[in-house]
Amino acid sequence: TSVKDETVASTRQTKKRPRSPMPDESSSATAKQGAINPASAAAAAQLSASMGWNGLYSLLSASAISTTSTTNVMPTSEQVEQAATKSVQECPPFVHLSKTDSAPQLKILDDRRLTIKGGMRGYRMSRATHGVSSGNYYYEAIILEPPSVSEIVESLPSNVRMGKKLQDQIQQALLDEKEGQENSTQFGGHARLGWSMRTGDLQAPVGYDKWSFGLRDIGGSKIHCSKRDDKWGGEAFGPGDVVGCAISLPPKDEDGNPTGVNTIKFFKNGTPMGDIVVTKGRKEGGEAFHPPDGVYYPAVSTYMGAGVKINPGPYFVYPPRKQKTGYKLQPVSNLCKPPVAIEEAIAKAQKEKPFRKSDMLQKFQELVEIEAKLLHDAYQKHRRKHIEEIIEEREKRSLSISGLEEDEFY
Repeated sequence: TSVKDETVASTRQTKKRPRSPMPDESSSATAKQGAINPASAAAAAQLSASMGWNGLYSLLSASAISTTSTTNVMPTSEQVEQAATKSVQECPPFVHLSKTDSAPQLKILDDRRLTIKGGMRGYRMSRATHGVSSGNYYYEAIILEPPSVSEIVESLPSNVRMGKKLQDQIQQALLDEKEGQENSTQFGGHARLGWSMRTGDLQAPVGYDKWSFGLRDIGGSKIHCSKRDDKWGGEAFGPGDVVGCAISLPPKDEDGNPTGVNTIKFFKNGTPMGDIVVTKGRKEGGEAFHPPDGVYYPAVSTYMGAGVKINPGPYFVYPPRKQKTGYKLQPVSNLCKPPVAIEEAIAKAQKEKPFRKSDMLQKFQELVEIEAKLLHDAYQKHRRKHIEEIIEEREKRSLSISGLEEDEFY
């Protein structure tokens, strides 16, 4: 063989494609233990969303759309617990003031997201998470003690621009406060309450536009489309008062015709506002508004640091009284179904079988149990706290607490 032929052969040998390296053992083990296909992840994510397991949903939906093997794995118990805890904190499993449907200038104060405060430089609005499209529903709003005049003044920016009328009101209010007298001006914290569609402006008070219907603390005036009615029979309310807000949207018959008239009513400490007429033993009247069909959410708006705590029920400080015959109000809390029991959640995962492999299904059931327990515990804690607060508020007002201490959640 010539030297040239040997050189060519040697060159060919060196240009051979190298052998593929063996897969990393740890990666292979991970893939075997936790890898899931996108279709199964999508099915599990859809089931999680329908059951309110939002932590699991966020993790599994990411796996469903992932194209990388590192992401397309079953979540760990620690990941699910962390995601579910965050979800419960941001969106508790009961009716509350919505984080995403509140003006950013307002502060939702408590961990159950029922108390709102803020609006130092103008009215701002917050809506609840669940709305009414049909039926008769009711919620309460407890008016909290506002900040003092001096606290409000101190919190105002140094460069704030005020008209002479407002400046005079501030000076008079400060003088009244210094002398220990009742505020003789309208300067201070204020609140407006009522019902609003999702399209109502959050950067304005309830009743500002055609999408919301409100009650004003000053004089108990009713407001819609920024038009005020001072003589409809409303009453002024302030710190310590409990204002009830009722809405009635009668269902349609088989032909789509209304079976009744849409109404909004207001109550102060359990007694209806407006003009009530009794004819032959039947109570009629008291309506503040006749809203068009739609989905209406409990809505509160505050100004100059005023605070309001909503109570969606099921118990109320002042259950509404003196209603017309046949007019029964449900608590707004009924709009949100309680989380399913832990055993029921596990059984649902077993029945739906989003994963074909038995080991994957077993792991999914274990993750479902983690989130179901977190939801169950959060709901139990809320209901127990709710009853304790109603007992406290009723005892402060020398009202009966009969039946509350026998509740299963107490």
